Amino acid sequence: MIKAHLLLIVLIAVLFGACNYSAKQQKKGYVLSIDQDDIGQPRDTVIHNKTYEFVLVPVKLSNFTKDTLKYMSMSCSWDVIFTINKNIASIKGWDCDNNFPTFSAIAPQKSFTYKIPVSLKKNTNTNNYTFKIGMFI
Repeated sequence: MIKAHLLLIVLIAVLFGACNYSAKQQKKGYVLSIDQDDIGQPRDTVIHNKTYEFVLVPVKLSNFTKDTLKYMSMSCSWDVIFTINKNIASIKGWDCDNNFPTFSAIAPQKSFTYKIPVSLKKNTNTNNYTFKIGMFI
């Protein structure tokens, strides 16, 4: 029984190592961009009795390669594949009861735009405010 568990752990480690290597090889030719003109004004939103200032940020993932880009996310915790570089802003997902893997694909020379809800700390001066959003694929 211990040998079976050990073998399973080794196989999972090898599989994740292969996926990680493949992801490092694929990243060339993919561009994540934000159209700053499409970002709206922050608006107050109440979630779980707390008020947040939200802004929807259009984040476009472009595939400039000859191959289809395939990646996995989750139906509820989709926000974990994104990151933001400022501590006064955060990407807010939502609660749900059925979190399962989802698989997406972007054809060669095509793109897909996400509308990412970014929460700003109250009273943040958004004039000339900059941040970066990244994506783990």
